Amino acid sequence: MRKPTAKSLILDLLLASKGRPLSAKQAIAACGIFDISVNNTRVALVRLSAEGLIESAGRALYQLTDDAHTLADDVAAWRTRSTRVRPWMAATLWCKPKNCRAARPNNNARVHVPC
Repeated sequence: MRKPTAKSLILDLLLASKGRPLSAKQAIAACGIFDISVNNTRVALVRLSAEGLIESAGRALYQLTDDAHTLADDVAAWRTRSTRVRPWMAATLWCKPKNCRAARPNNNARVHVPC
């Protein structure tokens, strides 16, 4: 297993905290468990803030921004997308190639897909 970065660890902690802010002291302690230095942790907090992923929630307190929550929701949806795929029951697929002038009417191409 790869060692987490300060940035990934802080984001994971904030996602797991369900809206509760994370203090710099807590971030430093958590990163210390993975041998991430205090300086690296502080730099990660500043960079995450500059990137707009976290924001100040008070003195030395940080929380995820609305944009970060949206991004996290999108990533979670990607991870579960394969569970929503259903078997395709048709035997023929009609498509319109973008840059192709097929001989068929309406520039459609017919593709037979065996079931």
